[in-house]
Amino acid sequence: MISIVTIHKGPYKDLLMTIESVLLQNTPCDDYIVVASNLSIEQKNYVKLNVTKVFFDVDSSLYDAMNIGLKTCQGSHVLFLNSGDVLIDFNVLSYCNNFVNDNKTIYIAPVVICLNKTCHLAPTIDRLISGAMPGHQGFLAPISIKKMYFTDTLNFWNDGEWMELYLTKYKSEVLHQPLVEFSFDGASSIPKLKNIPILMNVSYYLSIKYLIKFLMYYTLPQKIYFYILMRINGHTLWKKKCI
Repeated sequence: MISIVTIHKGPYKDLLMTIESVLLQNTPCDDYIVVASNLSIEQKNYVKLNVTKVFFDVDSSLYDAMNIGLKTCQGSHVLFLNSGDVLIDFNVLSYCNNFVNDNKTIYIAPVVICLNKTCHLAPTIDRLISGAMPGHQGFLAPISIKKMYFTDTLNFWNDGEWMELYLTKYKSEVLHQPLVEFSFDGASSIPKLKNIPILMNVSYYLSIKYLIKFLMYYTLPQKIYFYILMRINGHTLWKKKCI
């Protein structure tokens, strides 16, 4: 069984879109956890009716919220599907039930990044096989034996640090289909100057790469910035296919 955790801190419409993508699955999710802030009573009631477990206004940060969700997961693996992210079609959980079958294996998949109607596969299957790091939306971490939690000290690179920690403990297998689509124009896609010193403590190369990304974001039109970023990172165009 796959546990899904959704963290919500933004517009309510993003949360609705994410929940709907889970509800529309051909195979129901029996362990769906939402950790949300700043919802009205009516909005909270809707969420309660449509997910397995809910936590409202209890977290101190994004990664604290992710840990709260992770602690209550009952599945063999966890997928973080945060507010605004959507499962790519109705068959994702059926696909996972067929292929995610070893509780000592990390399952890695590419993610689909979209701007308007243009979508890219990130990273490509070949790059994942060669060792490229996926986004956390493409990282199914095994949790039935031991759960490993996020630290809240770096504030920006915590999901990368968390995935690297898992990869040192478990073998990994690449899934040849994306599971999740997310929008490139969301808040998480905006590079922030404060993140550059944090990245310098992780990797000088990554910090320079992020600085270039920051400069491009604030000097180029969004479509051109998106196109260049996808090309630089070797992401290929994605035409929607059913799993």
